[in-house]
Amino acid sequence: DNQFLNSQNELLHLLGFKKDVGLELTDTLEYYDAKFEKTNSRYPIFDRSDIKAYNFKVKASNRILNMNRMKFLPRLNAFGSFEYNDTELFGQNAENWMIGLNLHWQLFNGFKNISAATKAKAELHQAKYELEKATSQAKNEMDAALRDVDSAKNKLKLANSMVKQSEESLRIIKDRYSKGLEKTTDLLNAETTVSNARLTYLQTLFLYNVSLFKTELMFEEKIKMNL
Repeated sequence: DNQFLNSQNELLHLLGFKKDVGLELTDTLEYYDAKFEKTNSRYPIFDRSDIKAYNFKVKASNRILNMNRMKFLPRLNAFGSFEYNDTELFGQNAENWMIGLNLHWQLFNGFKNISAATKAKAELHQAKYELEKATSQAKNEMDAALRDVDSAKNKLKLANSMVKQSEESLRIIKDRYSKGLEKTTDLLNAETTVSNARLTYLQTLFLYNVSLFKTELMFEEKIKMNL
């Protein structure tokens, strides 16, 4: 009871609540058999929001580079006009027209354009490197998340097996104790073993659920869970 109250007060402190605030559980810790829809396609890397952001950065850097490269080319503008001139009102016996081309090329701005293009090219290489690094890291994170789920599931099976074994052992000792074949200390030790096995199972179940939610975070996908 004291340990429970201490844990409750510590949780209230972490949540920023006063000690007189009551806490009530709204959910239970259960085992869920997780199924991932996208993991079979191995993996939805480019569906992750962070990888999409790196992709957008690469595309933006590439457009900036192309824009700076276009500065080396001349600009050609075309213009024209058409006029009516006549001595009579609404007459159309005289007309003028003009067509022209305007070529603009900054020949003495080369070093500035070269510097801008070089900078844009370096930023594009940096953006591609960051994308490659982030993609590799994302794959590692997804692999690690799946391994954690498998490892936690195996540990959970082992913990459940230990609970069943300890409960069966306790049942046998109780039966022998009722017949005077076991000592009180043996019975108490068996009950303690069961309690420890159940506690280990709950702790392992908690870690299993944490690994599931972590995998949801890595994959940015809601996991289908069956009880």
